[in-house]
Amino acid sequence: MKLLLYFISGIEKVFLALLPASLFILLLSACDSAPPPLPTATNTAAPTPSVSIPANAEATQTPPVSVTTVEATPTTGTASGSRIIYLDPDGFTVKSVLHDGTSPRTEAVIQKMPEQRVTTLSADPTGEYLVYTLSSSDPDVFSLKSYLWHDDVATEITPILERPRWSPDGKWFAAQALDTTGGIYLHDLRHGTGETLPAQGSPDWFPDGKRLVYTNGSNLFIYDIETEVSTPLTTLPDDETNQWQSQEAHVLPTGDRIIFSGGLAVEDGKPVLGPHGGERVWWWIPSTGGTPQHWSEIVGKGGASNYAASSLGNTVVVSHSSFAGATCPSYEDVAIVGFDIAAGGISSTLPITATSAPNIGIDPNGAWVTQVNGITWSPDGTEFAYGVERHACSSGEPTGDPLSSNIYVWDGDPDKEPRLSIEGSYPNWVRGNSP
Repeated sequence: MKLLLYFISGIEKVFLALLPASLFILLLSACDSAPPPLPTATNTAAPTPSVSIPANAEATQTPPVSVTTVEATPTTGTASGSRIIYLDPDGFTVKSVLHDGTSPRTEAVIQKMPEQRVTTLSADPTGEYLVYTLSSSDPDVFSLKSYLWHDDVATEITPILERPRWSPDGKWFAAQALDTTGGIYLHDLRHGTGETLPAQGSPDWFPDGKRLVYTNGSNLFIYDIETEVSTPLTTLPDDETNQWQSQEAHVLPTGDRIIFSGGLAVEDGKPVLGPHGGERVWWWIPSTGGTPQHWSEIVGKGGASNYAASSLGNTVVVSHSSFAGATCPSYEDVAIVGFDIAAGGISSTLPITATSAPNIGIDPNGAWVTQVNGITWSPDGTEFAYGVERHACSSGEPTGDPLSSNIYVWDGDPDKEPRLSIEGSYPNWVRGNSP
């Protein structure tokens, strides 16, 4: 039996109101100025798909379409020789430790102004490159800037980036721009160049490293890097009368299936409620495209983020925001739920397990809530690390500064506690080298 595990978290929606996209976490620190920006290209719109299925068409739980499966190969390196890179609680020092929490060392010191805070941190598979975003906490001068760090040099990236996704070979990263275009930014580490592609949406990589899958509006697309052509994978309704909401499209490590979170949001001009509308559920399609097949229910009501897949190809972990109201006590708990992924395809079974994730949830008295700020797998695919920030509730709403920031290493076994706890945030498990 293979499992999909996901977290249900409750604070992301409130922070979305405070910062663009996924830049919710604010951490304090030191100072400096930014180097010149990288060149960017002009955005052009991705192709708009035609609507070919009725708005009320319910995706069915039919047997999977037969497609060729690519054997998933574990990433080079084992947990015993790898390092976890993270942001120290001081808010500007990037540190790392070995898989067992020993041999700590400083990887980088982020130069920034006192009012600036690190809001994302992502490392390439080797840990040699870092991408991070700084935001200003000054309400009169709100700003966001993204940087690429390598060999103690930080270079500003234009546009500002949401969570980057690294190519399987680690030579590229792709991310959605946090601007009015929402374009996909692609950066080539080999040549130190970046460009904004003629496509808009949230991207992730195919295992072959030659194509991107992304969501734009209601639909899913493939972008071929060599031909620079976008191809629709779905033709879901996307207008004021009938509309789907789709997000977090990812190709499973085996390469034959794409999963995404979404559902019919508007039908005949009216909001749709229920398990297949309003509340997002999980769907899958063949990697060649097609009509979405219902995969599983979602426990929460919010969006998905922090997707991470095991290199073994048998498990993915993703966080979900879930809320029942506008105040801290109304946020639902964070849970781990498993789903069968049957041999030869994905089954449509409902949750088979539901247990609380360690150290995630809400205070029963409404004093604090938690937020997942990153999920990352060990290179050998046997366990994962997740970052958790605890935020105080002030007047019924979460505050921006965390009360605490911790990273936990866990194998997902509900009968076990995480084997390691590190003070910090934004974990990135890299192959690395021992000191």
